[in-house]
Amino acid sequence: MALAATRASINRLRTLLRWSDARDEGLQSFLQSLVRNEERRMGELEDAGRGVDCFDPCRLNDAQIRGILNDCFPSFFKHLGECPIDREHGMYLAECLEEESARFYREMVRSARDPSSKELFLRLEIEDDSFLQLVRDVVLGRGA
Repeated sequence: MALAATRASINRLRTLLRWSDARDEGLQSFLQSLVRNEERRMGELEDAGRGVDCFDPCRLNDAQIRGILNDCFPSFFKHLGECPIDREHGMYLAECLEEESARFYREMVRSARDPSSKELFLRLEIEDDSFLQLVRDVVLGRGA
């Protein structure tokens, strides 16, 4: 499940990157850093998940993956609007994705059966919560 969600996140971020305003170097750079982070996470999940059921996307069919995404990542199904995506809209969609990802990993922590998976998912949840706070406080200027 975690691999499928991460793969979908990478695809969504790449779509945002492709559709974002190419002249907005700040937004482009930000989205590229999110893609790199998810790609790093993908490798980490693949390494950690060898032989652990909750990591194996092959056990999920397309309808199950879509159901997970619909339940856990509703921003995936938000219309991107007019092209190119401007900074405000791109940052909003990135913020939604980070928030949904943190929530997803919180649920994965609750459902993990083995301690190493629980530890990994907890670390990923904390990472997403920290990044979400950074996005809200620094990038979007919503800090106190």
